[in-house]
Amino acid sequence: MRYKADEIERIVGKLINKCGRCSPYDIARENNIIVLKIPLGNVYGFYKHIKRNKFIFLNCDIDEQMQLLACSHELGHAVLHPKENTVWLQSFTLFSTNRLEIEANLFALSLLKHVSKFDYFALANLLRIPETIIKTSIGW
Repeated sequence: MRYKADEIERIVGKLINKCGRCSPYDIARENNIIVLKIPLGNVYGFYKHIKRNKFIFLNCDIDEQMQLLACSHELGHAVLHPKENTVWLQSFTLFSTNRLEIEANLFALSLLKHVSKFDYFALANLLRIPETIIKTSIGW
């Protein structure tokens, strides 16, 4: 299924309302998605669907903010593309042309704008991209 930005925003809103929190870790737990932190080398994280179980693997060697971003992105895959196994290699970019990655990126940005430690300026600095790109991507 293809998702538009406003549909993703609605899905994120429903998940936050259902869970009562906006942390990707809490939302994952509430939806029976297991989050594991392990060494992954140059991979930030990936999502895997194994025998009706959903797993998000995060690189334990990256900083907490990048883990939060990676978890949000991979949670997007788990929610929007539950049967697809994905790998999020080396960098987060808003310039991907892959539909699944674009949708997971929009999901992550939509979720992170509800997390108090993130504003578009902090996220732009973390991703090393201009603030206006984030503001216009999801209407921050």
